[in-house]
Amino acid sequence: MPSRNFVFKAAVGAALGLTIGYGFRRLQVHRAAVAEEQARQLGQSADTAADILKRRVVGTFRVRGDQAREVVRTAVRMGYRHIDSAAVYRNEAAIGEALAELFAEGFVSRSDMFITTKLGPKSQGYDRAREAIGASLASLGESPGFVDLLLIHWPGSQGMQPGDPRNAQNRLGTWRAVCEAYRDGRARSIGVSNYTHAQLSELAAAVRSDATGTLVMPMVNQFELHPLMWTPDTRALIGLCRELGICVQGYSCLGEGHLVNGDVDVREARGVAERTGATVAQVLIRWALERGDVVMPKSTHAARMAENLAATDVVLSEADLALLDGMAERLGPRRFCWDPTQIV
Repeated sequence: MPSRNFVFKAAVGAALGLTIGYGFRRLQVHRAAVAEEQARQLGQSADTAADILKRRVVGTFRVRGDQAREVVRTAVRMGYRHIDSAAVYRNEAAIGEALAELFAEGFVSRSDMFITTKLGPKSQGYDRAREAIGASLASLGESPGFVDLLLIHWPGSQGMQPGDPRNAQNRLGTWRAVCEAYRDGRARSIGVSNYTHAQLSELAAAVRSDATGTLVMPMVNQFELHPLMWTPDTRALIGLCRELGICVQGYSCLGEGHLVNGDVDVREARGVAERTGATVAQVLIRWALERGDVVMPKSTHAARMAENLAATDVVLSEADLALLDGMAERLGPRRFCWDPTQIV
């Protein structure tokens, strides 16, 4: 019998025509059969099981209030169907309001959409996490009713030093609360964000040794992914995700804008863009899709949203990918976001 995560990832690819790694990169599975098996194993409806992730993702980091509402409305009208939020973004309520308006207008239905949110560092630990899950659902409102993906945003706890061993204790407690939300239907899928190889290995070991049978293997690991992060550590982390059947979701694939605004010499990406007739942003997004499974570029501008969406049509050769892979060696590894490697 296939493992839960095998079926999970196959259902993703079948439902959306994705080309996902871990043996699925060129494999397409019949949607109905896979969804039925997923539903049987997880006790979910076939439709929910088959629609685990949407490839067209829009990020909402640093987007709040009226701007967040407008970004969501614009993105959905363009064809985006996956909205990525988080408690620390402080935009869950605005996103919920925008979705409620779109549902009321009949432009999309709830079943068309995939909504992600994340528990912040101040919510680490079982009790705080349970409370935070309820708060996020309340902020999103009645129209979503549940989240399609619930993540632990960060492996550390707010107010604790990176080396504090309580970080590990807290995130395991948080994972227990997240698994409860998954089992009672408040979260249709669950995962982690910014987890390193060590932190993900630790969680996988806890799931495997759980005598209660209540812990579930994470389905997603979301982390910074762009050519300057194509390091041995990143490759090892992606390899572990493949081994565990975990979907790789890349963020900051444009390096918080630094890889497309001239701050960094991205001659390799420019050359590939000229050869393919794409933009540098599209080349970087396509690279991240090839090296991971799902990406979530963020923009507040309609033209750039459309440009990002078209990146799925860009075709990169193996030589193009290898050229982009080498950027980290020429320029040196570089993070543009947070560094979780010091957290125990």
